[in-house]
Amino acid sequence: MAAKPIVPPGGFAGFSQQTAATKALLRKKKTTRRKKRAAKKRPAKRGVRRVPAAKRKAAPKKAARLVKGSAAAKRHMAKLRAMRK
Repeated sequence: MAAKPIVPPGGFAGFSQQTAATKALLRKKKTTRRKKRAAKKRPAKRGVRRVPAAKRKAAPKKAARLVKGSAAAKRHMAKLRAMRK
């Protein structure tokens, strides 16, 4: 059997105008969240050979920042100005 609808005393006023007791009656019950099952770990593939550290390629180095006023910085700015033209 379906539950009877609750009509607050004074009718359905705006939510802000209702008393705390009326708000509590009208609030929906929060459902409890169920825990999700953790995904099973897959077994590691066999036969994969690791490359020795000596044969691995090093990541390309990040360009160092230019020191303000240095010859390299002046060359760089000259190159940028030439590209603008």
